[in-house]
Amino acid sequence: MVRTGQPLVEARALSGLDEVLARGYDGTGVKVAILDTGIDSSHPDLTGKVVDEACFCGSGCCPDGSNSQSGPGSAADGHGHGTHVAGAIASRGGQSPGGGAPGVTLVAVKVLSDALGFCCMSDVVDALAWLAANHPDARVINASLGATARYGGDCDALHGALTPVVAELAAAGATVVAASGNDGDSDGMRAPACLSEVLSVGAVWDADVGSQSIYCAESSTAADRIACFGNRSATTDLLAPGGVIDSAWLGGGSMASTGTSHAAPLVSACLADLWQAKPDAGRTELLSSLRSSGVLLHDAASDRSYRRLDCAAALEQLLPTPAPPTDAAAADDGADAGTPVDEDAGRGAIDAAVDASVPSPDAAREASGMAEADSGLQASKPEVIDAATTGPDAAPSEPEAAGPHTVGVHGGGCDCSAGHPSENAATCALLLLALALVERRRHLARPG
Repeated sequence: MVRTGQPLVEARALSGLDEVLARGYDGTGVKVAILDTGIDSSHPDLTGKVVDEACFCGSGCCPDGSNSQSGPGSAADGHGHGTHVAGAIASRGGQSPGGGAPGVTLVAVKVLSDALGFCCMSDVVDALAWLAANHPDARVINASLGATARYGGDCDALHGALTPVVAELAAAGATVVAASGNDGDSDGMRAPACLSEVLSVGAVWDADVGSQSIYCAESSTAADRIACFGNRSATTDLLAPGGVIDSAWLGGGSMASTGTSHAAPLVSACLADLWQAKPDAGRTELLSSLRSSGVLLHDAASDRSYRRLDCAAALEQLLPTPAPPTDAAAADDGADAGTPVDEDAGRGAIDAAVDASVPSPDAAREASGMAEADSGLQASKPEVIDAATTGPDAAPSEPEAAGPHTVGVHGGGCDCSAGHPSENAATCALLLLALALVERRRHLARPG
């Protein structure tokens, strides 16, 4: 089957990047450096993203013909490889598929020639040292390149100049993400991927793309099948979709390409998104979330298992999604948030409570055997308080007589003080209860 469409879209979805983007994390505020053939900064999907440029090319392949150059135009891409890598990370998605971290800014460092040639590892050392000095705030450094030799384990001791500068960047909080190489080696990776402080990336296919013969021959392909061309060893950190990836290309538009070079930038994009999501996280915490999450794939060629990038799972480790509230909690939250109160229903409930719990004055008197007092008490309960005093703007009526147990009703007084222990005691008690209930009704009637 020959695939059509936009392969980067499939790779982005398989890697969990779409879910992370949907949660609002696109790398905004994060600076990513790219060591490659340079970047076409005039590509419509990348314009304005490149904030600085430099070139370190021992073969004289800098745009001005020198071995080193800095400033605008010094990392102009004459091949397209670096632009493809940049697009997978930062494309806005106009002329090419959108990248996994379209909110990032980029630093372009040219270390590969326009013929995709690689002079020497000293160029990479110089480039990384320049970044450490000039862009210590770069959180991610993508290196989709490698030397010729391959190593079955950590190669720190064999790269005396490269190892300390990578360690310096790591100490400052930056992570170098490197492609493992395309030699089809199931027990070896190229440098810088083989360094212990570098996040190394091998490749899987992102879908059924039919038979493939680039780098090696595969009669069939499928999503999450480990690509035969991708180098891996006992120290490979992650796998990510590396074929077939459609991304930005030199001069505008896009191009489909395959290799671990195109798997690494998906990991770089994820790292940038995670930095934005949890800026106070340490480098170790972020890398741990990547290495311990994702789909575990078994490699028959090496009889080892590797994690395939799942950026959404890594984000969930860092920032777990809050559990939905229970029905009771949701009801409480609604009340706390200012759920509207049916004032009429509230008043009706209070009136009903008064009717049910307060006997009529006549019944109270009859039960107590007391004569009616000269207190101005109205004959019916609803008129205990003037209608005007029940509105939200009304002030409570003033008691006529002072004292701690005096209740004012229509300008009259009911003295329940200690000096009159028997006078109107039952009536005063009833009034106190009724007024308390009515005061509750007045509270509900108040605005706000």
